[in-house]
Amino acid sequence: MPTYVNPLWPTMFAVASVLMLLRRAAGGIQKNSDFSTASRLFLLIAASLFTIAGFTDVIARMVVIGIR
Repeated sequence: MPTYVNPLWPTMFAVASVLMLLRRAAGGIQKNSDFSTASRLFLLIAASLFTIAGFTDVIARMVVIGIR
């Protein structure tokens, strides 16, 4: 078992930020299209899941390693 595992939370939050930027850009391109609405919703859900995964990683790290 490895003694130290690289943290995943910076990557998770970075991916969520990029997805939110893509969502904002997709909203400006086509406002009235149903496809645009569905894709913006998908990007929002994906960004939310990456954010939740990032917070889960932070909490798991605090529990396993301890707060330093």
